[in-house]
Amino acid sequence: VESILHLLSDVYTIARNSGDYYHMVSPSEVLDKFSVVEQNVREIIENNSFEIEYGFGTTSIASHETLMQEAIPILYDKNREKFAIGVFISAAEKIKLAVSFDKKVIESVVEHIITNDIKYGIVVNLSLHSLKDNEFITWLHSLFLFNKNVSKKIIFSMTSYNASLDEEVFKKFVQEIHRFGAKIILKRFSIKDFAVEKLVDLHMDYLRLNKDYTSGIFNDRDKKDFLRT
Repeated sequence: VESILHLLSDVYTIARNSGDYYHMVSPSEVLDKFSVVEQNVREIIENNSFEIEYGFGTTSIASHETLMQEAIPILYDKNREKFAIGVFISAAEKIKLAVSFDKKVIESVVEHIITNDIKYGIVVNLSLHSLKDNEFITWLHSLFLFNKNVSKKIIFSMTSYNASLDEEVFKKFVQEIHRFGAKIILKRFSIKDFAVEKLVDLHMDYLRLNKDYTSGIFNDRDKKDFLRT
């Protein structure tokens, strides 16, 4: 999306400067833009050109203790300029490198937990491609076999929409990670993706609702009733 917006911005500038009302973009120009994006993604993954920050903390209302934080990849291209995560993941999936990136992030999170003796959960966002990859599941088993205490502090994350794209794969993944003590959080839950009655079958550890269900809830009886369900 970002690369398309940049292309549109370039086209607009060319049209404005030329005095024309339009500028035709050739297919080769579009392909060139996407090729640059894909090459940047490939280099970021191969060269580990990213850092992990931890934020979006969730605290207990009762004790005010931190319950979880989210691992946030900060990506850099070869010019050390930040690279948008949404564009990155889409391109990584297209060139079949999303699984490799997920592995690198998990390894970094495991090291962070061990080095800093983290007591709370760390949320790790995953690509649906990783959930479908049997080798990735086997790799996870091996990793957590030697880090049993760490696995209990990992909370894998998937958006409600992505999980609904392949419900059976998602349910199987949840079963697998529960075997070695990790947890799962379903983000941005919407009844457009799953019926409320189906949540029991998904065996979620944590559920984060779409903001449409909570925004202005104090003045909305229907939203309060929905939460009670």
